[in-house]
Amino acid sequence: MKSPRTARGRASLADVTSAVLSRTITKEQMKDWFEVDPQASTSFAPAFKLNYRNVDVSGLEKTADAAGHTLAVEAQSAVQKNQHALGAPKGHTYPIIAEGDSWFSHPLNTTVVDVLQAQGYDILNIAKAGDTIENMVGHPTYLGDLARKTVKTFLFSGGGNDILGNLDKVLELYDVAHPNVSDAAWYIRPEFDADLNNVKSYYALLLSQIRRASPDTTLIVHGYAYAQAQAHGIFIGSKFENRGFDLLNAKQNALAQAIIRIMIDRFNTFLKTFAASSNVEYVDFRPIVGKNDWFDELHPNAATAKRMAKLYAPFLATRIAATKPTRRVA
Repeated sequence: MKSPRTARGRASLADVTSAVLSRTITKEQMKDWFEVDPQASTSFAPAFKLNYRNVDVSGLEKTADAAGHTLAVEAQSAVQKNQHALGAPKGHTYPIIAEGDSWFSHPLNTTVVDVLQAQGYDILNIAKAGDTIENMVGHPTYLGDLARKTVKTFLFSGGGNDILGNLDKVLELYDVAHPNVSDAAWYIRPEFDADLNNVKSYYALLLSQIRRASPDTTLIVHGYAYAQAQAHGIFIGSKFENRGFDLLNAKQNALAQAIIRIMIDRFNTFLKTFAASSNVEYVDFRPIVGKNDWFDELHPNAATAKRMAKLYAPFLATRIAATKPTRRVA
């Protein structure tokens, strides 16, 4: 569906609002009408605003500024619900649930869950960009679906906010006495381990919830990949710069990347051990997401999402064999 246009070539705020409220907005329209809000975004919690190059908000500027992020989130929710409803009969139950953050749900980017759904996997995606593991697991919305005992596979993406979201708190200030990549571990404060332990506790709670509600459901987890800190980057680059790093300096940039690698590796090490539990599988994206495979500092791009989807396929194929896909894209 093409985006409606005003006489001046832009959609009106009324067009955008109507498409969101009627739940008819498409992914293409979202990419046209919204953009990332660099002032409001934080690590693993992207914020969005209306793209005024493509949306005419004349006379309603304050309203548009206040409503932009909420409209984008509601638009993404509408798209996800429309994907679920496509070809599904009334009362349909889904064999796969995806709960997570912006790695599973992003208004402007194609995620691995988008790819899996396009390939015909029957997935209920309840993920939300910027959602925290504390909110997802502490205030679960998936227990009702699990209680039906029809969910075979539970895809989960969570913890990124805790692993890379608190760099201001867990990083030492840049020190000229520790300028080398080999010094990376020196910069990571004990507070990082506290954050990681907090994440571990929520994963334990998530697994206990699934086992109580639906013991036969398999939980599939992942530990992200090596995010790419960029100079003046709105998600993590600015965090390093606030700690005194000059990311335009090649040596300091390499040091920042080495710090990120240690943090992400520690999270993945935990998840690999966590997956030794029964009915838990672990997917490692690090080997297939390279430094040039990113939509922005934190999110793999659409082409990379297709490769990521292949890592899920061995776990999903046998579990949806009895379910006829409602849609499939070659």
